Formats: sequence, C-alpha cells, structure tokens
Amino acid sequence: MDKLVEQLPKKGLMDPTTKDLLASLRSQSVSLIEEDPFMVANKFATFAKIQRRMGERVGAESVKQAFLTFWSSDYLLSQNLNQEINFFQTQISPLIHTNYFRNTDATGQFVDDFWRVDLLFIVFFAGDFLIRSLVISRKHSRLSWWDGMLRRWYDIFLLLPVLRWLIILPVTIRLHKAKIINLEGILAQVTHEPAAYLADRVK
Repeated sequence: MDKLVEQLPKKGLMDPTTKDLLASLRSQSVSLIEEDPFMVANKFATFAKIQRRMGERVGAESVKQAFLTFWSSDYLLSQNLNQEINFFQTQISPLIHTNYFRNTDATGQFVDDFWRVDLLFIVFFAGDFLIRSLVISRKHSRLSWWDGMLRRWYDIFLLLPVLRWLIILPVTIRLHKAKIINLEGILAQVTHEPAAYLADRVK
C-alpha cells in the first residue's frame, strides 16, 4: 500500500510496475480473507467491520470480490483516486493494524511470555521485602532478620507468580500505613472478639 501511494503520482495507474503492485495487493487481500488471522486473535467484530466497509464501498456482496475490485486499475480509474486511497488509509488500514501476531508452540497454544514482565516486578518487590525486613531487624536488636521477615509476612503475596489477586492484601495494608485509607474501624471489629475472649480468660 505504501509503495503504491508513493508510486502513483510518478507513474500513474497504467504503468506496469503499478499494475504489479495492484496484483500483489489483490493476492494479499485474498490471503487475508482466506486465512482470517482475526479469528485467531478473537477480533471477529473488527474483521466484520472491514468486510462491511469494503462491500459498501465497492457495492459487492462478497468481501473477496470487493477487495479484488477495489485493487483493480479499472475501478480506480472510474473513481476519484485520491478519495479511494484516503478511504483505505483511514477506514481499512487502521482496522488491519489492530491485529497482531503471536507465536504458538508445538501443540498450537499461544506462547505466554508474560512471565518475563512479571519477573521484573517480583525481583523488585523481593529486594524491597528483604531490605525492609533487614531495617526492622536492625531497629530492634532482639529481632533476627527472619523475625523482620515475619513482621512483613503480607509482602510475600507480592512475590507469588500465582493467585495474583492476593496482592490486594499487601496493597491495602500499605495504603493504610501511608494513611491513604483508614482501616481502624474494620480492624477494631475484626480484633474485638479475640481480644474480648483473651480478656475473659485472663479474668
């Protein structure tokens, strides 16, 4: 498409090189329709929108025929060339660009490389956990580093690669300590019964 747009002002539609580019675009369009990469990416609505827009533009019921007609020199000669190119660049190309490629393994499943991103956060929070635990143990001479870790037990959930929803616990505690949210009322209710039970036992 970019090559065609670059060449049209110089050589026009009837130049053999331009015709070769149009033939290539027709071939690629047919491959796009037959292979339907949008299905793999779960973008059915996007592909349907492309089909509808192309069909309405050319007046063809078949999307394959719509693309074949659109990328023909006869059709482009019969229309306003700049308007047709602008239509494709603004109405069709952005939809095609929303698709993406993902590698698959031997079983046909998508390769999940998210752990590479997740690992950076795990390393960061692991360093933060160890440093904070060490600071706690240094502030209280009777505490070991292990004791310091136990006092920050809730940060362990930031290091787990599974059950990611549990990070709500350390996040909530940190927000409370930073006085961004106030959990005193909730904590009072949660600890009331155990405290009352212990007080009764002491009596």
